Amino acid sequence: MPIGPTIDSHGGKHNEKTRKMQELIEEKFKHLQSNETAVVLPFACPTYPHKSAAALPTCLETCTLCTEQYFPHGLLEYKFARAMSYMHSDADARTLTQTFVTTTDRNLAAVNAKVKEYGDVILKKWKRFSTQQRADIIRKAMPEAYPQNFAQVRMQYDHERKISGALRRGVASMQLGDIARPQSVTLLKEHSALRKMHLLPYLDVQTLSEDPMNLLSILHYRSSSSPADWVLFDSEKLRVNFNSVNARHAYNPHCVVVYGKHYGKLIPWNKDSAHRQDIMGYPRAVVVLEAQNVLSKFLLTVADLILKPVDNAPKGTQQWDLLVESDFQWQQESGSLSRRLDAYRPMPVYDIKAIVRLLSGRAEAMADELQVMQSDPLYFRSRVQQIQNTAFLHNLPEERRRLETITMTLGHIMWHIGFHTAACQARVVQILQERYAGQIIIGRPMPEAYAAALLGLQRHLAAVFAGQVTDLNCIQAVSSTFQDYATFTGDGRARCSLTREEMYRKFPLLFHVVELQDHHQMSPGPTFHLQALDYLITRHTNTSKKCIDELLVTHLSSMMVVDDIMTSIQYHRPQLSVLRNGEILRNPSGIDTIPSSEQESGLLFSWQGSEKLWPLLKDFLDLPLPPKKVGLNSLARHRALRQGLEAFWDGVADLVREPQRRPGSIYGGVDMAAELRVSYRHSKEYKEEAVAEDRRLEQTVRELEHEQVRRLQSGTATSSYVIPQSTSGVDEESAVERVEAKPKIKTRPLTTDTSSMHEIAEQHNDTYPQAIRLKLVVSAKTKAFFDRVFGIFTEDAGDVDWRALVAAMVDAGCSAIPNTGSEVTFKDRDVNRASIVFHRPHDSKIHPIMLKMMATRLRKRFDWDAETFVKREKEGGKEGNANDA
Repeated sequence: MPIGPTIDSHGGKHNEKTRKMQELIEEKFKHLQSNETAVVLPFACPTYPHKSAAALPTCLETCTLCTEQYFPHGLLEYKFARAMSYMHSDADARTLTQTFVTTTDRNLAAVNAKVKEYGDVILKKWKRFSTQQRADIIRKAMPEAYPQNFAQVRMQYDHERKISGALRRGVASMQLGDIARPQSVTLLKEHSALRKMHLLPYLDVQTLSEDPMNLLSILHYRSSSSPADWVLFDSEKLRVNFNSVNARHAYNPHCVVVYGKHYGKLIPWNKDSAHRQDIMGYPRAVVVLEAQNVLSKFLLTVADLILKPVDNAPKGTQQWDLLVESDFQWQQESGSLSRRLDAYRPMPVYDIKAIVRLLSGRAEAMADELQVMQSDPLYFRSRVQQIQNTAFLHNLPEERRRLETITMTLGHIMWHIGFHTAACQARVVQILQERYAGQIIIGRPMPEAYAAALLGLQRHLAAVFAGQVTDLNCIQAVSSTFQDYATFTGDGRARCSLTREEMYRKFPLLFHVVELQDHHQMSPGPTFHLQALDYLITRHTNTSKKCIDELLVTHLSSMMVVDDIMTSIQYHRPQLSVLRNGEILRNPSGIDTIPSSEQESGLLFSWQGSEKLWPLLKDFLDLPLPPKKVGLNSLARHRALRQGLEAFWDGVADLVREPQRRPGSIYGGVDMAAELRVSYRHSKEYKEEAVAEDRRLEQTVRELEHEQVRRLQSGTATSSYVIPQSTSGVDEESAVERVEAKPKIKTRPLTTDTSSMHEIAEQHNDTYPQAIRLKLVVSAKTKAFFDRVFGIFTEDAGDVDWRALVAAMVDAGCSAIPNTGSEVTFKDRDVNRASIVFHRPHDSKIHPIMLKMMATRLRKRFDWDAETFVKREKEGGKEGNANDA
């Protein structure tokens, strides 16, 4: 029995009628197909009337990569029904493709010339326009532009509602030839009228008018690069439209070259070139070329409308160049998980060094959290309680609820392993890329060793992403809003009362979460849904706010990291052509499918014998918390909690070592507890930290007792530090921009080059950069912030504003650099170029329970502690010299 909730969102009378209608149509089609006597060759169109110089592809039609370039998904099963809208001869096809390429190049060159000459004017005028003025210009440049953002889903449901009614009326005739014949003509005409919207689904009025940076960025990125650079991206964006049975497509047996100086040239199909995607089947390629042509015309028209009149416009690009250098981040939305929609960012570039940094950073962050879960009782307790609040657990039998709690608690171990393994595989790819640098050329086969390593990385990332999607089931069930629409059964299944369309209209956040778990051919893909979730979370309303759980936001941020990496690999040239949207496709080379999501899931990983851990966990959870006011019994309760936590993790270590004790174990002498990072409590570092923490608490108790005596003697009311035990927060968003480090005054100069200390750790032997111990002179606010982070107890027990962290890190000599997802990298540029990544909470408030984890990570990465920071003294209105501190 699979662990975790199963969300069924297909209930409702409307879906039942639709399913019966579809079953009736399919039955009729299969009946006619069984009577079809004509032999239809693979990749052939039976009604094609022309003689072509190109032979048909010899791939089997089970090769998804090739078939998706020739026919919409709905036409693959019924060969006799392959009636494409247009049948192009070789001459017509050659003329059309060359016309698209030529006019697109000319339009983009004109846009580029205008930007190079009048960049500052375009920038100032477009930013000065109101949202309504920008919207009017967009509509004037493209009257067909969809009014609202994320148009693909909106258009799909609008269209489905119309076609469902037409088909339902047609089925009543019981004659296949009569099914929706008049209605189909109407729908085809409507689809043709909206063709530009389907070709450019990301180009909508709301997106381009709300944020002025979106139009400016696409003007730059498209006009400063070649259409060939974007061909794979544009092809993916057209996938849903191409697979629509109502879309009008053209057929010719040729392929089209999609790289280099021969871009757009007709060429016969070739197996190796097609699988590398150096060439693309004509039906798909001509739609891509048309989309690029329409986009180039739109951009040129918009540039003219912005500049009009241009006669007296001043020339110059100084401000424009600064905007380009900043990656169009001047007005990044506060709280955003990702930087910008992918269509308005630079073309995804495969950069293995960046991939290694991302995966290593994510693995290190998870290793740090796993360490804190083993060393901080209050933090671990908060994580377990968060899991126990999951809605579907409340509806399970007691025995299974205990098992679910244990497996979800241990899931972080598997998440760490997944990212650590991916980072190791990426390092192998990096080494092989450097070795074969001169042989990895577009238009040529990949070196076998490099291709195998890249495939291994792809397969592993696909499995990690599939596990993340499965874990989304459990996390979403935490939402109180989800509970309003769901009924939980005794076996943990959650049945949603809404259809998909109702879910989209009433609760779009839940819709996109569910769609991530149910990817199909007509789905825009994970990137689309992650970006939609980013938008909804960033601009949450009062009605959707309660379903935005911090655990959900953190998990989505992690998914964005994996999705961005997979996307960059997906656009690697030459193409390995194995992955599409997180799935491994079957192709002629016989690639196996990815492991099941249950196998790779972090939350749902099956721990055999884990029920033995429940008594240990329950004993820990039953322990009393330290009193809110620090007092004499605070130390005793802290020690008891630590001992309970140690007992639980000792049980985990015994559990993971169990397979080694079995006869014929493949693990040999490997210590699985050390491999899985669950034996931290036996390390020297842990013991030193425990002793230091006890001493700090003892000192705090003594100081507070002395202070209390002094205040009683003086008649002053007492006040004690309150240990935080509950989550609270105020909704106040704050922008996170790239902030450069301030020059720091240090008590001794840097005498050695420590760059060699920061090489990526080898597998199973991670080491971390250690900063040269310095005294950092900082402001009083920064000093107070780090005193609190490193456990110097104060009377301030509330949440910490994210901006306080950013300001303190910058004051301490770090640069703040926004990353993929909700991560921000803080890089120490002055000392040893060490860096640390922190997750920005979606409400920009850091709960006090998270501060200790930050302290642990800052000690490990920068070798900082409370004594590192010295309060800046001011003399005569100027800051004093740090050497006197």
